[in-house]
Amino acid sequence: MRKLTLAVAGLAAASLTACGSTHATTTSGASPMMHDSASSTMSAHMTGMLSGVRGKQVSGTVTISGGRVVLSGFSAAGGMSDLHLYLAAGTSESSLMQGTDLGPIRGGTTQTFRLGHMGASGEHYALVHSPMDHTVLGTARLS
Repeated sequence: MRKLTLAVAGLAAASLTACGSTHATTTSGASPMMHDSASSTMSAHMTGMLSGVRGKQVSGTVTISGGRVVLSGFSAAGGMSDLHLYLAAGTSESSLMQGTDLGPIRGGTTQTFRLGHMGASGEHYALVHSPMDHTVLGTARLS
């Protein structure tokens, strides 16, 4: 039984080694050389300026840094009733549905959202969405 357990453990280790890993190990205080894509997105510093779409007047700045998204200088003509901020791979409605809903935009001009474990790689757009109207009101390309 012990030989079978060791053989299975050896096979599993060989499989993991052959497949590779997205996480690097750190020894003697050295920094890792590789990061998985989700943590790279969350730790990267990206920023973009919001602009309205379809004749809507939306403005502000979206900044991602240190696992947080900061929406600053935000304004939307017609008020901010039930608007949400999303991160998405594109600006279409289908991109929005596959994106990350960061939550409702509250009153005031500056708001901070936590990414936590959210924020998949490839989400290079911030979208202001109105769930009531089922429409994207503003977008920002993050770079």
